[in-house]
Amino acid sequence: MSVPEDKLAKLSPERRKLYEQMLARRAQTTVARETQAVVMRAGAEPRNLVLMNPSGGALFCYVPLTRALREGYGVYGCLSRPGDRARPVEGRLVEVGTRILDELGAEMDLSTCVFAGWSFGACLAFEVARQHAERSGARQPVVLFDAEYAVDLSVPVPDEEELRRQFVYDVSRLQGVPPGELAWLLKPLDALTPIPDMLARTGVSLDLSADELRDRYHIFAGAAEALYRYHPPASYDGPVYALIAGAHQVSTEAWRRKSTGEFHHVALSGDHYSVFDERNLPRVAHMVEEALDRV
Repeated sequence: MSVPEDKLAKLSPERRKLYEQMLARRAQTTVARETQAVVMRAGAEPRNLVLMNPSGGALFCYVPLTRALREGYGVYGCLSRPGDRARPVEGRLVEVGTRILDELGAEMDLSTCVFAGWSFGACLAFEVARQHAERSGARQPVVLFDAEYAVDLSVPVPDEEELRRQFVYDVSRLQGVPPGELAWLLKPLDALTPIPDMLARTGVSLDLSADELRDRYHIFAGAAEALYRYHPPASYDGPVYALIAGAHQVSTEAWRRKSTGEFHHVALSGDHYSVFDERNLPRVAHMVEEALDRV
């Protein structure tokens, strides 16, 4: 059973909650338990980069970084699940971090890992490292690629229309559409236009089935909602590398306040979607390798 996107947006909160619970059950009853760590590049050294999924859930944004790193390091990616959106938005990111930590710990030696991520994935990386330190006392390096947590928890969580616009904007930018061509997405739409129609207007084709696109949207929406309610429950005293695009001093200082150990800040050029482009990639790869060499 699946609900078309245009009808999903019109569901009452109660019916939408039931639908999201169904998604959670479907995600949890797939054949056996999916592995948490997806091998992006096998490594020969006992040092592994573990990349948490960004808001959109796909790991392809990390391909340039994976290719740029020196040979020998293992690179793994962690995937989100559509059912994560069924978790209460208050504390959702913390709960997802706990799930990922539990599953990663059953699959690999966490003492060999650097946790990293872009956007939502950066907050997940910080949360996984923070919880791992609470459990074990280990202080694994964390690399944050242009991310911010909710400094002001009074800011409302976006409604479904806003989330749909954010999703199409995010997907389009990742596909290389210039921001100037997406100005229409920055203002409310006249109607709840189906997501495939919105993507068609941007010229983006994801080559996904209707179910795959729906799951991709739920992963994004669940992550976006969670970010509006994520404020690290405690500080982390392990080494933190904050690679922030543009002059986002507020984001940098916010992470500095929650990072009571060694803190490194690197200013990147461009915006949120140019972190791994040719201008920034050499510096990004260098900082990741520096973090890996500390393990």
